[in-house]
Amino acid sequence: MEVKIYSLKILILGSGALGCQFGILLQRAGHKVTFIARGHQFTKLKNGLMINIPNSNKLSKYNIKVLDKPELKEIYDLVILSVKSKDTNKILNDYKHLRNNTTKFLSFQNIMNKEEILAKYFGSKNVIGAVSNTGAFLKEYGIVIDSGTDNTFIGSYGKGMKKSIEYITNEFNKAGIKTQVVKDIESVKWHKIISISSLGAISALTQIPTPQIYENKYCLELIANVLSEGISIMNKHGYKLKNYNGLELKQIYNRNISNMMQNIRKIRSYKYDENNLGSIMKPSMLQDILNNKKTECEDILGFLIKKADLKNIQIPNIKLVYLLIRGYEEKFDKQY
Repeated sequence: MEVKIYSLKILILGSGALGCQFGILLQRAGHKVTFIARGHQFTKLKNGLMINIPNSNKLSKYNIKVLDKPELKEIYDLVILSVKSKDTNKILNDYKHLRNNTTKFLSFQNIMNKEEILAKYFGSKNVIGAVSNTGAFLKEYGIVIDSGTDNTFIGSYGKGMKKSIEYITNEFNKAGIKTQVVKDIESVKWHKIISISSLGAISALTQIPTPQIYENKYCLELIANVLSEGISIMNKHGYKLKNYNGLELKQIYNRNISNMMQNIRKIRSYKYDENNLGSIMKPSMLQDILNNKKTECEDILGFLIKKADLKNIQIPNIKLVYLLIRGYEEKFDKQY
């Protein structure tokens, strides 16, 4: 991607909470954004997207360009993938015509092999590594609650991407998406997966959002134990414990679980603000459970279990959380 002085043409593949949150921020910054949605979300978004003004209870309406099928002749500068993992191959197959020498692709999905999947469809030289720790959830179809942004991280996957990465990072930051370039995007992905496997999974099981879950000592103890097991898996696979903004696992970790619980509460907890819609955060796995949908448990906890088995690591807490979520999801199969 050459450095340009005009706005980017951006395609958002998957207009859920995060896709809408990022898309609106980029649209407000002057970029030409097209949203891809389906079903009830597509129907609602045709009449505009409602999203809260950060740190307030006020909702603003934005008119957006939203489609439910490809524009075959359109060429984009940047494609952002934000669908659930189970929908990945279907949507990429529908949009495989987008492969060219200029369009860049990145994914904010919570799966470890997302760049490899993108490379299969669009070529590794067009793929950028990315992780976002931002918070947003669908209040209902067409209404997104922005819970504020921690950092978004971008790093190399294909070769020769330095200028593209620097340019996208700069544009994201100008749009209000706090973004930084990292040397090892795989390390950040590990830290994100471990964080979701604890807070996200246990929030889904208990149906307790943040910040309330941090006030529950029983949930907090399980979160600490799952984090500890996830960190041991990551270490055995050669990734050192680090602190990333919003993913401060090195600062949180302690061999003593009680001390670790205190660290979690100190670093990650915050007070509910009744004047701020975004002060309640519902992790994506909790959103799925509340909407009677399957979670990404297999891609997150299942991934960690497979990696633990390779190193003969005992992870009873992760396996317990995995089995409970998978057991809960069984009713969705029978229901539908």
